[in-house]
Amino acid sequence: MAYVEWLRVRKTLMILAIILGSFFVIACIVRFGVRDMMGPQQWLQHADHGTYTKVAQADGSTQYTYHNSDDGEDVIISDRGWFGVHIVSKRTGTSQDLHIPHGLDIGPVEVKNLDAHTVSIDTDRPSDIGQLFTLVTLLGLIIATVLAMPLARENERLEIAWTKPVDRTVYGLQLFGVGITGTIAAMVMGVIALLAAQALFEAPMVTVTGNTAAELSVAIFGCAAWYAFFAAVSSWMKRGFGMMYMIWILGMIIPPLAIFTLGDSMIATIIHDIFMGLSYIFPLTYTGTHINTGEEIHRLGIDLGAAGLPAGIKGLILLALTVVYSGIALLEWRRVEA
Repeated sequence: MAYVEWLRVRKTLMILAIILGSFFVIACIVRFGVRDMMGPQQWLQHADHGTYTKVAQADGSTQYTYHNSDDGEDVIISDRGWFGVHIVSKRTGTSQDLHIPHGLDIGPVEVKNLDAHTVSIDTDRPSDIGQLFTLVTLLGLIIATVLAMPLARENERLEIAWTKPVDRTVYGLQLFGVGITGTIAAMVMGVIALLAAQALFEAPMVTVTGNTAAELSVAIFGCAAWYAFFAAVSSWMKRGFGMMYMIWILGMIIPPLAIFTLGDSMIATIIHDIFMGLSYIFPLTYTGTHINTGEEIHRLGIDLGAAGLPAGIKGLILLALTVVYSGIALLEWRRVEA
């Protein structure tokens, strides 16, 4: 029944595959272009006022030890080749000034403050699959935007849509299912592209943790809610629905006006309260990229109001928004006449 929609999804994913493939080719060029400028030994050769030694280890790794008596700095690097490096940097003359209170964990890279003077860095750490999907959330939102508004497209040929031997609501749900499935497929392609790019530099490793399900729910339901939101605001339109893409502008307006006030006047307070209220029903409010810093969470993205809730709660909210906006879209669409 949704054959045309499947064709749209296939075309979109083919274009995405070409784009991701192009980026991978660029990554390959970069990787082989800098191959002679990578590695601990190359870095140590540029270290000033210090000496270093190189020792082969029994496990096949190579250990580099750098010492700078002038700055009181000692660096020990265990190079495991394709399986990453382990670095311990110690400054005895001053404390490390990295502004990382409890460490930093971004994908395969982990940074820890062992004490006030010592920092350890590990690469090629296992990446949580939930975090990988969080990193491609923006890609999912873009694809959801491209595939959204299927009901508005059907309105252009509503007489034909009514001839399909299926209930109008069921047909609408089929369209939603196809579009959201295509969005999830695009996110999977994005994760594969990330792992492929990582494989150019080190061995990719994927793991599952206690936060995986919660982060997956935020990433997937966030894109689904965004898709449903577009469907809801456009399902009554017969033409000109392309202007709905300007809703992305709201994504740049609502969060700042919800966070910051325009002054202490009554009008400024009212505007702030209005946009704060809108932020709670705006799907983008609950999406973002997390950086784990131990006891603290640093976010790249939106963090306001209910967006500060645990990931599992946000996933449930986004699921609820998906259902609500899908229901609104279908109700509006059933009232559209040819």
